[in-house]
Amino acid sequence: MTHLVLIRHGESNATVQRIVGGPRACTGLSPLGRDQAAALAERLARTKEVSADVLITSMYRRAIETAEMLAPALGGLAVEQVHDVGEHFPGDVVDGMSFEQFATRFGLTDWDGDPFEVGFPGGETVAAFQHRIANAFAQIVRDHAGKTIVVVCHGGVIDTAVRRFLQTPPTGLFEIHTLNTSITEFVLVGANRWRMLRYNDAAHLAGLARETPRVKQVAADVDRLELREVTPENVDDVRGIDVWPSQRQFVASVERSLVDAHHRGKRAWYRAAYVGERATGFVMVAEPNQLDESIATNAWYLWRFLVAGPYQRGGYGRRMLELVCDHIRSLPDTPQELFTSWIDGPGGPAEFYLRFGFEPTGGVVDGEVEARLTRWPSTRS
Repeated sequence: MTHLVLIRHGESNATVQRIVGGPRACTGLSPLGRDQAAALAERLARTKEVSADVLITSMYRRAIETAEMLAPALGGLAVEQVHDVGEHFPGDVVDGMSFEQFATRFGLTDWDGDPFEVGFPGGETVAAFQHRIANAFAQIVRDHAGKTIVVVCHGGVIDTAVRRFLQTPPTGLFEIHTLNTSITEFVLVGANRWRMLRYNDAAHLAGLARETPRVKQVAADVDRLELREVTPENVDDVRGIDVWPSQRQFVASVERSLVDAHHRGKRAWYRAAYVGERATGFVMVAEPNQLDESIATNAWYLWRFLVAGPYQRGGYGRRMLELVCDHIRSLPDTPQELFTSWIDGPGGPAEFYLRFGFEPTGGVVDGEVEARLTRWPSTRS
C-alpha cells in the first residue's frame, strides 16, 4: 500500500522576522526550528514508526534543512528536491516584504474569497497553488506507488493535501493549523481514496518553547538609521550583512568590498548602516578621481550599496542614500556629482535607483548601466 507521510518544516527565520518567506527571502530554520527538527529526528530514530522508502522536500531552504536533519533517522535516505511541493508562491513584489508592509500596501487578504482571484500580487492565486500541489502529489504517488513516501513541505501544502485527499471544499468550511515538524499521514486504500491515519502529530515537541518571540516590526524607526565607521569591534557584524540569495548576482559582498577598499589603492568612504544595534546595510563611495572606469572621474561614485534582505522595502535603502548625499554636501571644495552603475535584469536594483533620482547617462561601465544622480534629496535632520 502507498503511504504518504507529510512533515511540516521546523520554525523558520521568516516566521520569526514576520516577513513573507518566499523562495528568495527564505533563509532557513530558526534556532528553535532546528531544535524541533532534532526532536523529531530523535523520535523517528527511537520509535522506527516510519519505514520510509523515499524522502522528498521542497526547494525552500527551511524544508531542505529539516529534511537533511531527518534523513539519518530514516535510514540515511537521499533527499530529493521537488520544486512543485513548495509553499504558495508570493511573487517577486511581495517576497521578503514584512507582514506590516504587505497589509499597509495591499490590505488584508480574504483567503476564503474567490480562489481564482485571491492571492499575492504577481504571485499564484489560491486556485493555481492548489492545482500545482494536486498535480505534484499525483506525480509523486505514480512514481513511488506501493512505497512509504515522506514529504517535508509547508503548512499551506499540507492544508491543500488534506482538503484534496479528504475531498472537501478547497476553501472555507473548516480551518486547520499544522504545527512545525508535525506528522500527517495518509494511506491509499482505493482508486483516489485516501484514509487519514493521523494529523498534526507533534508529541516530540513536548518541553520545547511554543515559538520564538517575533521580531517587532521596525518600519517606524527608519529615522533612527545612522551610518557608522567599520572598526575592529564591529567588522565581524558588518561582514554578516547580506542581501537575499537571488540578489547576490547584482552586488558584491561586504567582505569583498572591504578588501577592495583596502587593497586596490583607491580612496573610498565606507560605512555600515545601523538602527540601534542592528546592522542593516553597507555603503561604499569612491572619492573623485579614484576609479578607472570611463565615467566622469571628477565625481563621487556609489561603488557598493546593499541593504540586508529583511530590511528591504522598508525605507532603509533610501535613508542610507540620503545620508550619503548629506555627507557629500557637507564637504567643502568637492564636486557635487554622484554617479553609479548597475547590472540590469529581473530582480535587480534599477527600480530603486531610478525612484531615488538617478538617470541613465547612456553610457556603459563594464557591462553595467551608468547613471548620474539628477534629483538630489532634500536635506533633513
